[in-house]
Amino acid sequence: MSSNSEEIKNIDTDEKYDRIKNALHMEGKLDKTKSILLFDDVFDSGSTLMAMTNTMIENGYYNIFAFTLTKTRVPD
Repeated sequence: MSSNSEEIKNIDTDEKYDRIKNALHMEGKLDKTKSILLFDDVFDSGSTLMAMTNTMIENGYYNIFAFTLTKTRVPD
């Protein structure tokens, strides 16, 4: 999968998802019987992981897991 590198931190969650989803495309083929682990450095809105997961599901991949290093903190 690949995407562009435009920063989209401060936009609406739905628009963020749409931008990420529209920027993704599958290159090559993965073994659909294997598990897939997605890595993301920060879990914020979940837009990146949802867009990536949905793109993979649309291409026939179902055994998908996610790993993030940190979650964005929300001020009290």
